[in-house]
Amino acid sequence: MALTKAQIEQKTKELREFIADHKDVQGPLMPIMQKAQELFGYLSFETQTLIADSLGIPVSEVYGVATFYGNFSLDAKGKY
Repeated sequence: MALTKAQIEQKTKELREFIADHKDVQGPLMPIMQKAQELFGYLSFETQTLIADSLGIPVSEVYGVATFYGNFSLDAKGKY
């Protein structure tokens, strides 16, 4: 089921708060990406960009981690 605009805004707010709480710890990228995946079900380009901008790293670094580890999905999963 697709998320409503309000749901997306709420989940984005939750992710921003999580990033703020974790960006200064050592190795924050993986836990932040895992939280984003938990919230949205996948890592969209917009979500990857938000993470990268918040951490001050290139989007390519987030994308590289997302494609290296099999537990991350870049596409929304369909419901069958």
